[in-house]
Amino acid sequence: SGNSLVVTVNKSTLDHMSYDSQNHVLTLKNVDGISANSISESDQYLSGQYVLTLNGNYRSTYGYGTIAAGDGYVQSIVVENDSNGNTRFVVKESQILATKIKDNGSTIEISFVNPKEVYDKVVVLDAGHGGSDPGTSGNGMTEKDVNLDILLRTKALFDADGRIKVYVTRDSDTYPTNISRAQMANQSADLFVSIHQNAAENPAGNGIEVLYCNHANETGNKLTSKIAAQFMQNY
Repeated sequence: SGNSLVVTVNKSTLDHMSYDSQNHVLTLKNVDGISANSISESDQYLSGQYVLTLNGNYRSTYGYGTIAAGDGYVQSIVVENDSNGNTRFVVKESQILATKIKDNGSTIEISFVNPKEVYDKVVVLDAGHGGSDPGTSGNGMTEKDVNLDILLRTKALFDADGRIKVYVTRDSDTYPTNISRAQMANQSADLFVSIHQNAAENPAGNGIEVLYCNHANETGNKLTSKIAAQFMQNY
């Protein structure tokens, strides 16, 4: 304002809701006749958020502001209105989340859970390199681009089949750190597959190479990394 900066701090108007950080549950009091079907979901995990939207303006009911959580699943929940005036709950994630929504009539409980609690099988696909890290190159192609193209085609096959839930470490020309790729898989996946290409000066080089690592928890009749690698090598 002119030559000065004016900062106004307002009290949060949040109302008719609570968050249980121990069980990772957001509870909404149903004072407007909404139902679980009134809530649309948008999993924006690559941006670190999960968005729940109520079709309509419920600011007078739920208010606006931020719920601080920091419980290992949810960092915070921002209650706001989108550009269309709909009320939404923007969940800032500490890891990839799925939801279970329970309609109790007087309340609606939204539980934030590990995807393994919702999906029978979870795979994380990784397109190696990306962004400022191009990988190798040859024949006018760059590895990071080929990796991403294969990933997007593979994800489309999984999505069309529907029996296995797939997450990806990137869906564009970005560079997630190797640590973040591993963390995503360790937190959420039954199987992690990283896609790479090799380049060789000898044009006779050809074929497929699959690398795997033995893990201590691969026991009994479970799918092991070696078995998964052998399947991919065979096909």
